[in-house]
Amino acid sequence: MRPRFLLDEHLQPELAAAAVRAGLDAVAVCATALKGKSDLAVLLAAIDQDRIVVTYDAEDFRPLVSGMTWLESRFPALFSSTHGLFVPTT
Repeated sequence: MRPRFLLDEHLQPELAAAAVRAGLDAVAVCATALKGKSDLAVLLAAIDQDRIVVTYDAEDFRPLVSGMTWLESRFPALFSSTHGLFVPTT
């Protein structure tokens, strides 16, 4: 399965469009109904859509992910250019 990306609201939709042109599956939050929604709503959408959240704000998402013990085998990933890759462990 190819990775699918959800670009957080502060990332421009042009970045998602460039990723799509390069053959990636990418969607920008600001180009969807998620625009203006909470980090939790973005995270839950990413989990539901099997997407990796791309963000500069991984620190905002970490507490949300660490409390999701119900994920079992589904591990969302957060990629941040300043904090590297974060995959929660249970």
